[in-house]
Amino acid sequence: MDNLAGFGRKFRQIATLKKGVLPVKGEKLEPFFSKVYGVTHKNADGTDRQALLRKCRVGETLVLTHEPIPEDPNAVKVCRQTGEQIGWLSASLAAEIAPRLDKGSRVDVVITDLTGGGWLIKKKRGCNIQITKYSLR
Repeated sequence: MDNLAGFGRKFRQIATLKKGVLPVKGEKLEPFFSKVYGVTHKNADGTDRQALLRKCRVGETLVLTHEPIPEDPNAVKVCRQTGEQIGWLSASLAAEIAPRLDKGSRVDVVITDLTGGGWLIKKKRGCNIQITKYSLR
């Protein structure tokens, strides 16, 4: 691997995989960013997700739960540690994450940015997150 020292981490990972070396089970994979969807809707119990987002803080750890719904069998809800739902992952991302959750794989989620809000002009709030997956092998 010494001959790959000048290249980025992602390139080294790809080169390692092409050589046939797979990540060790539970090995931390490259984190990536997404946003939480459905933050303007209310929860089934009537809880306002916008009000919940006002309580959230950057750096807060969130929990993902695979919860199939009629519209999407891979739906993954995004909740605070308290169990309060703030939204969902996008359908395309949920299709990748739901099977991992079903297999018991570790997936870490942290709030990286809270958008919108404001004092004078009340904008809808949003939530950006960093997701870190761990290898299944």
